[in-house]
Amino acid sequence: MKKIIITLTLLLSLSVAAMPFKEFQWAKGWTSGDNISGVPSNTIVKSLFDREGNIYILGTFGYGATLDGVELLPMPDPDSLTYSQRQFYMTDVKSTLIAKLSPEGHLLWHKVIKYTNGAAQGAWPQWMQLVGDTTLVVQTDLHVPFTSGQGLWYLDTLLIGSNNPSQNPTYPVSSGRYTAMLTFDLSGNKVDEHFLSLQRHRDYFGWITPSYVPSFFNVDDLGNIYMIAQMAWSEEYDSMYLSVDEIRQYPMDDFFLINDSVTSMYQRKILKFSPDYELLWQKNLIDSATIHDPENMDFFTLDCNGFSVDDNNNMYLTSYITRYSTTDTSFYETLHLNNGHDFVVPGEECTTAGFVVKIDTAGDVQWLSQLYRDETANRYAMFYYPQCIAINNDSNSAVILWSTELFRCDSSNALFFDSSLSIRVEDSIPTQWMFTDVKKQLSTFEKIDLTTGQYQSQGTAKSGGTVQDGPNGSEIIYQNNQILFQIRCTYNIIGVDTVYNFGGFYNSKIALFRFKDDGTLLSMKLFDSPDDNLAFMGYYSRAIINPNGDVLLTGCFSGDMGFDSSTSLHGASGCSNVYITLFNDTTLLHPWGVQPNDTTDTTHVNIISIENKDISVYPNPASDKIMVKAGKNISDMVLYNVKGEAVLARKGSSLNGQSVIEINGLNDGIYFLKIVTSDGTSTKKIIKK
Repeated sequence: MKKIIITLTLLLSLSVAAMPFKEFQWAKGWTSGDNISGVPSNTIVKSLFDREGNIYILGTFGYGATLDGVELLPMPDPDSLTYSQRQFYMTDVKSTLIAKLSPEGHLLWHKVIKYTNGAAQGAWPQWMQLVGDTTLVVQTDLHVPFTSGQGLWYLDTLLIGSNNPSQNPTYPVSSGRYTAMLTFDLSGNKVDEHFLSLQRHRDYFGWITPSYVPSFFNVDDLGNIYMIAQMAWSEEYDSMYLSVDEIRQYPMDDFFLINDSVTSMYQRKILKFSPDYELLWQKNLIDSATIHDPENMDFFTLDCNGFSVDDNNNMYLTSYITRYSTTDTSFYETLHLNNGHDFVVPGEECTTAGFVVKIDTAGDVQWLSQLYRDETANRYAMFYYPQCIAINNDSNSAVILWSTELFRCDSSNALFFDSSLSIRVEDSIPTQWMFTDVKKQLSTFEKIDLTTGQYQSQGTAKSGGTVQDGPNGSEIIYQNNQILFQIRCTYNIIGVDTVYNFGGFYNSKIALFRFKDDGTLLSMKLFDSPDDNLAFMGYYSRAIINPNGDVLLTGCFSGDMGFDSSTSLHGASGCSNVYITLFNDTTLLHPWGVQPNDTTDTTHVNIISIENKDISVYPNPASDKIMVKAGKNISDMVLYNVKGEAVLARKGSSLNGQSVIEINGLNDGIYFLKIVTSDGTSTKKIIKK
C-alpha cells in the first residue's frame, strides 16, 4: 500500500509572502460578438465540481462561439442559405449552454438552448445543482415561439416551423415563457423535465402578462425542491396561479403587493415541491410593508444575488431593494418579512440597500442581517448590496461579499453591521479621493454566525477608485479560515505590501484576493490585459473549490488575458469573452496557520496517510462521542486541536479494530485525530459541534 508522509505544523507567525498563489494549470474560454451594448452575450452563471474533479458549466453564448475547439451550436454554411434563412440561423441572441469538462479542461459534452428572430430576449440560465453526485438539475428560461417564423433549439434539437415545412415543431409545451427544470445524468442524457409558468385566469395577451422568474433552488436528500421565485406583474389580479407542465394549476394565495401605488409589482415567493413537482406549500418572503410617503417614491424591486445552503438544508439568501428614491430625509420604508423580521430602507438618496436572510425548511425567515449607513454623516453611502454568500459548516459561519458605492465621502462617513461600526471610509479610501462628486465602490466581505446572523468580522479590498465585481452576483470561496474572491478593479488598488497604480474604466483589471476570515489580507494577484476596451471585464466573477484543493475561476474579459507567466487566453477586443481557469492549492485544505512541513520537530503532528477505506470515523461532525473503526487493530490514538496541542490520548484499546472516543467535554471546533495501526498512521479531520 502506498503511504504518503505529511507533517502538520502550527505556524504561529506566518508571513504573507510565504503564501503566494499557485501556478495555473490551464485556461479555456469562448467568445462571440455582443448583440446588446453593455450586456455580455458570453457568461458563466454557475459552475460545479463532481467528486471525480469533472467540471459542470452553466452559462450563455452568442453566435459562432467555440469551446475547446468545438462549435457550441453548428450552423449551415451561410453561402448556402437565403437571406431570410441567414437571419433565422445567425441571429445573435444569448443562448443557454450546459457543459461538462474533464479535470484537465477538455469538453466532454454540452447541451444548447437557443432562440431566434426576436423570441423574447434569448435564453437566460438561472441555477444548477448536483444531486447525490449522480444527477445534474438545471434551471433556465424557456421561450417557446408564438409564430412559426421564430425558432428554438431545445437541447440541440432544432424546431423551426415554417422555415422547414417538412419538420413539424414538437415543443414540450405550448407557446409562451416558462421556467424549465431539467435533470440530466452525468453523461448528459436527459432524465426528466418540468415547465413552470405564472398565469392568470382572465385570458389576456400582452405586456402586462405576469412573469415567474425563479432565481435559486435546492434539492434535498429526499428529492424535494425548495425554490426562491420572483413574481412580477403590472396590475393586480384577482386570480393568479402557477402552472406546472400545463397540467397542474396551483393558486398563488395571499399575494401581497410590495407597493400597490405604482404600476409595477414584485414579490418573492418561497415554494416547496415534491420530487414530481407537486406544490406542497408556498410562503411570501415579504408579508407587508410600512410606506410613509408613497407619493414621493419611485417604484422599487426586490432583487436577489446570492444563495447557499447549509448541511441541514437551511437556505441563505442575499437580497436588496433597488430603484428606490425619495427627497424626504425623514422617510423610512419598512418591509415586514415573514416570521416577524423587518428590513428598514433608509430614505435620503438611498437607491439600493441590501440584507441577508436565513430561511428554514418550513419557509420561515429565521434571522435577517442588514448593512446600515451612518444617517448622521453629512455625506453618505449611495447604495450597498450583497453579491454572494458562502457557507462554512465546520465553523458554523458564513461570509457575504458586499459592494458599496460611496458618494462625496469624507472621514465621518461610515457603514454599520448590526449597529457595530465596521467600515470607515478613511480606512479604505485614500485622502485624494474624498470630497469628490465621483462615485467610488468598495468590495467588502462580512463574516456572520449561522445560528444568529450576527456580525463577527470583515475585510475590505482597498482601492483609490472603483472596486467592483460584475452584476448579478458572483461566487466566493470560504474554506477553513481562508476566503478567496475575484473583483474588477479600476484605479489604484492596495495589495499586501504594494500599491498598484493604474486608472480608468478602460484600464480595468481582475484581482484575486485571499483573506483570512478575521479580515487579514494574505495575498492578492492581478490578471492583466493590454486591451484598452474592457467594458466586460470582471462580469460574473466566480470561484469554487473541490476537496482536492482545485480552485476554478470563471468570469468575463475583453481582449487578451494573462493569468500567470505560462497561462493566458486570447479573446476578441470590445466583446465579452469567457474564461475558465484552474489551479491547485492544497494549503486551502487546512486552516491558515496549519501548513505542511517536512521537519521532524516533536512539537509537530507527524502524519502518515493511508487510504480512507481502511479507517472510518463516525459520526462526523459529532457532539458527544465518535466511533473509530479500522481494518487492523488500533494501538494508539491522539486527538490534537488546530494549535497542534494534544487534548486526548488512548493507548492499547483496539477492541478488535474499534474504539469509542468521548468528546463531549471539548470545545466546539476542528480537531485532528492521529490513529496508529499495524499498517501505519492515519490522521482524520474531526468536527466537534
